[in-house]
Amino acid sequence: MALQFEIVTPEKTVLSTTVEAVYFPGLMGETGILSAHTAMVGAIEPGVLKYVIAGKEEKLAVGAGFAEIKDDKLIVITDLVASADEVDSSKLSDSLAKLQASLEGLNLNDHEDQIKMIEGDIARVNAQLAL
Repeated sequence: MALQFEIVTPEKTVLSTTVEAVYFPGLMGETGILSAHTAMVGAIEPGVLKYVIAGKEEKLAVGAGFAEIKDDKLIVITDLVASADEVDSSKLSDSLAKLQASLEGLNLNDHEDQIKMIEGDIARVNAQLAL
């Protein structure tokens, strides 16, 4: 059986295809979805999403978001989607260093929101570097 799969960002539908399986980074680790999966909604963490078409595994970096599976259709809504050929490792490594440096000296009690935002940006960069 096949699974209809879509990835949507605020700007556009990035991917709409039929797949054999999808594996995404969830709050409790990697979540695997096959056809006939029970209906569910789950949170997605920044990381590497994998999907299988005709026996071949493809990978994309994704940001935080949500996944909904219902009636053999999986929709992933996320704020970031990048393929390996879109990733500039040098620029991302520089960005990562700057983000990590910006955390130094920040006090959690005084800068909690800023720290969470920087940590989210670090997770998004690491997801792309993992490709």
